[in-house]
Amino acid sequence: MSGLGQECAKKATQTLLEYFSIKEQEQIINVGICGASKEYAVGELIEINSLMYSENFYTLNQREGKTLTCIDNPATDNKYDIVDMESFGFYQAVKGMNNAYIFKVVSDHFEPQTVTKERTKNLLFKQIDEIMKRVNQ
Repeated sequence: MSGLGQECAKKATQTLLEYFSIKEQEQIINVGICGASKEYAVGELIEINSLMYSENFYTLNQREGKTLTCIDNPATDNKYDIVDMESFGFYQAVKGMNNAYIFKVVSDHFEPQTVTKERTKNLLFKQIDEIMKRVNQ
């Protein structure tokens, strides 16, 4: 929805927070796709609780989860375990909120050229029920 990149994600998240007057006690969820090592299956849902961006570490929440690396360009090699281009922008917009979540669905194994809009929608829609179940635990 936000478009590619952490700056777009930050602006979109800030706009939603302001438009809907989201308060700290309400939940805000970032759902998207990520590239990942072959340890993760395409279509697998990964809950993120911390981020790496520009060699800095950021904690999103205290829930159990994985660390995602946010980069500025598509990843085409397996230098990272889990990677996306938007998570840090979301983090910047929600920093300090206790009920912020990031869920990523593996779209590829560092082959961004294989990612299509239709395939992305299919991967994400298959995980919506599981995401809601986890958030409501």
